[in-house]
Amino acid sequence: MGVTGGGASAVQWALPFAAALVVVSLLLSPLGLVGPWYLAGAAVLGVWLLRAVIRASRHTTMRNARGVFITSVAYLPLVLILAVLDKA
Repeated sequence: MGVTGGGASAVQWALPFAAALVVVSLLLSPLGLVGPWYLAGAAVLGVWLLRAVIRASRHTTMRNARGVFITSVAYLPLVLILAVLDKA
């Protein structure tokens, strides 16, 4: 399957999916699965992810796209580490 729509289409989809990912990761705390340290760290990481996506949506460049890629790849392992450390 080929790529259609280009960078503008990808950025258009990145923001709602990033926002949903942040919301779901923050919901772990009210559900009692993690504690307050996780919530604080996940909120900071969520702002970091959303900031990268918003920057890329405003200025669609290769540098910003790379920033979103790196941030999104780092986000999930860091949130998982926070969850593990918070429950330890």
